[in-house]
Amino acid sequence: MTDEQKNVSENIKEQENLDDEDVSVDEQPTITETQLQSRLKRQEKALAKKYEQSMSDYKEKFEDLQDEFKKLKMSEEEVKKFDEDKRQQEIERLANENNYLKMIKVATEQLSESKLPVNDALLDFVIRDNEEQTVNACNALSDLVDSLVTDKLNQSARTSNLNGGKSKVSSSKDSFNPREYANKNRIVNF
Repeated sequence: MTDEQKNVSENIKEQENLDDEDVSVDEQPTITETQLQSRLKRQEKALAKKYEQSMSDYKEKFEDLQDEFKKLKMSEEEVKKFDEDKRQQEIERLANENNYLKMIKVATEQLSESKLPVNDALLDFVIRDNEEQTVNACNALSDLVDSLVTDKLNQSARTSNLNGGKSKVSSSKDSFNPREYANKNRIVNF
C-alpha cells in the first residue's frame, strides 16, 4: 500500500469514528417547531420577493431586446411609427395608473365619510372606472352596512322584548343612529 492510500484509509476510519460518536443533547442547538416554521416562512417570502423582482427584471430586458430586434428589421419610418406607438402605450398606461390613484382617493374619502374601515380589499371592491361609479359603489356599500346593522339591532330589540326586557331602540326612526348605538353597545365596531 502506498502512503497516499494509507492516508485515505485513515481519513475514512477517522470520519467513521466521528460519525459514530454521540453528540450530547446540551451541545445541540434547540429550536421549536414554531420558530422553525416562522423562519421558513420568512425565508420563503424573501425568496419569493427576489424571484418576483428578478422575473420582472428579466421580462423587462426581454421586451427591450424584442423591441430592438424589431427595430433592426424595420425601415426608418417604421422605427418612428414603432417609437410613437410605444410612447402612446406608455401615456395610456400612466393615464390609467393616474385614474386608478384618483379613484383610490375618492373611495377613501367616501368610505371615511361613511365611517367604514378603509383597507385594500374594500378599496378593490368599490373602485370603478370613473368617479361617479366609484362614489355610487361606496354609497351602496355604506347603505348595505347601515341596513344590516339596523336589521341586526331590530332583531336584537325584538328578542329582548320577547324575553320581557326593555328595548333600548327608540321607536322613532328619525332619531335612531345605528352606528352610534352599535359603537355604544359594542355590537359592531367601525
